[in-house]
Amino acid sequence: MKFIEPTTPTLLSTSVAADPAPEWAAGTTYNYGQEVQHNSKKYISRVNSNLGRVPADNLIIKTVNTLSSTSLSISGVTKLLTVEPGLPIYNGMKITISRGTSREYHSMSGEVVTYNSGTGEVDARVYQSTGDITSSNWLVTVEDYSPVWEEIGATNQYACLDAYVNTQTTDDETITMRLAVERVDHVALFMLAGASVTLTLYDETETTILSQQTISLLYEASFITEISDWYEYFFGEYDYIDTCDASLGVLAASAVLKIEITPNDTGVAAVGQIVVGRLQDGGTTISAPSAAIQDYSYRETDEEGRTTVKDGYWAKLNSVSCAVENIRFDWLYRKLAKLRATPTAWLAADDLGDWEALTVYGYYRDLEMEARTIDYSYYTLEIEGLI
Repeated sequence: MKFIEPTTPTLLSTSVAADPAPEWAAGTTYNYGQEVQHNSKKYISRVNSNLGRVPADNLIIKTVNTLSSTSLSISGVTKLLTVEPGLPIYNGMKITISRGTSREYHSMSGEVVTYNSGTGEVDARVYQSTGDITSSNWLVTVEDYSPVWEEIGATNQYACLDAYVNTQTTDDETITMRLAVERVDHVALFMLAGASVTLTLYDETETTILSQQTISLLYEASFITEISDWYEYFFGEYDYIDTCDASLGVLAASAVLKIEITPNDTGVAAVGQIVVGRLQDGGTTISAPSAAIQDYSYRETDEEGRTTVKDGYWAKLNSVSCAVENIRFDWLYRKLAKLRATPTAWLAADDLGDWEALTVYGYYRDLEMEARTIDYSYYTLEIEGLI
């Protein structure tokens, strides 16, 4: 049982074209349904008049509570009042102006037309009011009608680094990317599509090649059945592997890793997740590991009884039992505890060979280590892959 203690690589360059969605700009007003990209992620606007709101900071409904001493009466449509300056109040947000705790009896609700962040002046349009009072003691609540932005995933260039396996970086030509890495000696790639992968590790200055290897993504025999005639040679069934891992040959404190993925026979090159880090020994597999899947497809049956299947993502589910020397008990316990909430590449095949079904990117469930003998301790990991 091996696992890669992951580090965070930095994408230095990629041959994959940038997404067509424009970069978010603070001075641009976005309307409902418009897409932008910001810090390697894509977002879609869920409101109109969306101005000045950073996507990553506005993914949930936000509420601002403040006070106003402006003298107002509950009448009319337009209200000018002053609240605290510098608040995250934007045009189009819902506003409720109420008299202290009696807001159900004396209140006005509508939307913000403008807000001056420097002076705190608010121009509000009132749509509904309750009560009849004039006061200079108001509780002002401002909130979004809905989340301003919705995250819709990483950009194509960064999809292979977003911690989700089924979101792929894709291209119809060879994908070439350079990653700045630290303290790495192993790499794993998940949800691959292509004919081959070439891994080249350079020193930090990219003047010296520390290691280089090319991995064919065809199954070892290429064909699923034994080749017995020329027909099977030319037309027999074959397939590509979609998961691989490889040693980089050296432990690099600081280096540049170049990854090249050539297209397969359908003209597709893709990778869903790249994991780099230091390979750790989790002990010896002592019983047959199991490989299963969690299927997120679902079935719909109409009123006439016809059933259709909606194809969804799926995740790997593995179970592996291991033995570890007691002298390494505390080290492994601390290491696994540290990784309890960190997506990790688990290489459960051990001495069985390069089985992609037993190479999983995800989390382990509960950990319980048991010291059974003088020399060895035992534990079982239930590993749940990420989609």
